Amino acid sequence: MIIKFNGTMNTEQLLKNIETLVNEVLVRAGMEAEDFAIRDAQVGILFNVDEEPQYLTVVHDGQPEIFTVNVKLDDNGEIDRTLDNEKESLNDEYTKAVNRGEESPITKEIESVFNDADLEEDKVVDAGDLKEIHYKLKGSDDAVVRYYRNDILVGEALLKP
Repeated sequence: MIIKFNGTMNTEQLLKNIETLVNEVLVRAGMEAEDFAIRDAQVGILFNVDEEPQYLTVVHDGQPEIFTVNVKLDDNGEIDRTLDNEKESLNDEYTKAVNRGEESPITKEIESVFNDADLEEDKVVDAGDLKEIHYKLKGSDDAVVRYYRNDILVGEALLKP
């Protein structure tokens, strides 16, 4: 189960809301209420800056980023270690380039190993700047997936049944 909260609340409300929603789902599913665990939680924290609630930010290469702390928990749910972006960005090169308004340096065109005449388009998955096109390989049960970023072929894979 994944819960996505939209809005602002304090820590007491967060815990109460999680417990309420979990219990409601358990009742609807006809299950007994029992202990539950929270896994891989991501929480946005707002601070009052100049009397306005906002995220804290850091600047890297002239670009603001939300101050982010990645936390590794031990088996008991306690903090094992943390890594933050105060001194160094945690963003990958593609995200950094997009934030600067540039084309990604990792958008390098590749040459297809398949002849277009041997492919029959099956479906297209468009995810913004990345497009995935699935093809049936004629005369075979195999399929080919091509990945395009900004209409440039950047990846390709042969799929066996």
